[in-house]
Amino acid sequence: MKKNKISIIMPVYNSGKYLESAVRSVLKQTFEDFELILVDDGSTDESPKQCDYFAKIDSRVIVIHQKNGGICNARNAGLKMAKGDYIGFCDHDDEFLPTFLENAYLTAKETDADVVKVSKNVYVTIGDRLIKERSNLLPNQIWNVDDIRSNFFLLFNYYDINCVWDGLFKRKIFDEGGVKFDEYYKYGGEDYDLTAQYLPLISKLVTMEKRLYTHYVRFGVSTSSKFKEEKFFHIMYLNKKIYQISKKNGLDFDTKLDVYNYFLTDFYLNPATSVLCNPRCDYTFKKKKEMVNSLWSEEFMDKYFGKASVFSVAKFSKKNGLAYFLAKYRLTTLFILMHRLRIKQQTCRKGAL
Repeated sequence: MKKNKISIIMPVYNSGKYLESAVRSVLKQTFEDFELILVDDGSTDESPKQCDYFAKIDSRVIVIHQKNGGICNARNAGLKMAKGDYIGFCDHDDEFLPTFLENAYLTAKETDADVVKVSKNVYVTIGDRLIKERSNLLPNQIWNVDDIRSNFFLLFNYYDINCVWDGLFKRKIFDEGGVKFDEYYKYGGEDYDLTAQYLPLISKLVTMEKRLYTHYVRFGVSTSSKFKEEKFFHIMYLNKKIYQISKKNGLDFDTKLDVYNYFLTDFYLNPATSVLCNPRCDYTFKKKKEMVNSLWSEEFMDKYFGKASVFSVAKFSKKNGLAYFLAKYRLTTLFILMHRLRIKQQTCRKGAL
């Protein structure tokens, strides 16, 4: 059996009209030596038939039909099937730009990178209406072991490499490193978890300024607007796990207090509080305060949070500088009201469009 250079894994679940454009964006790549593994995760719409259709018209397409197990389970199933030297991922409603695989693969081979990350276009839509677009641009840079260790938390937040679908990975990261998707996650966070797992294991990361992936944020299609208390605990679990992985690998927190406090504000306190400020959350304000205050109970907060100056955090982001100030001095009421206001402003902007 021929071994492909790249395996692309695409979890599929009730993807509707978006699946065809996603699959065709992969099949039309200028680099052709790949296999595309479609993991139908118990879809109840026409997605299973679409998957089988693409397998009939293109021999590079492999289809797995399974009971619904969630996106992490689906990606892990794809990893077990993958035979390529490099692994890539694509969401069932996103798109590869035509030269994504060619550029990423050639860069990986030329630099002997364990992971190559590309820049991406992000389109925010309501239904079929485009309401906002932006680019997440990475620097053209080679990161060695020392670079990765000293910039571990900046790579998560500031450089935004925490998705899995915007890059290529050497397969040995999964086979030899034991890296896999944590099936605990049901409401997002699995990409960040995987990033925390692989970063300490690799010798070289390459980031590319070229935009080669298109990601869609679809309001009205996504379930992100629904309130789920589990999301709050997912965020706590994720940050605790990142901290444990960091400590296990000997990362230095004490000399990076500004970066780590920025990370905790932006990646832990802000998203957890935003979950509780969802308009569909009917908890009392008292309960919300209790839950926000519970965020300080974790070891990584007790030891390190609030130890950096407000100015040193604000240099990364003025918005997060304000959030850090309120959190540092435990002004919980104001902290919650700030997030409530931000969400209200975002909702008003969407409504105006």
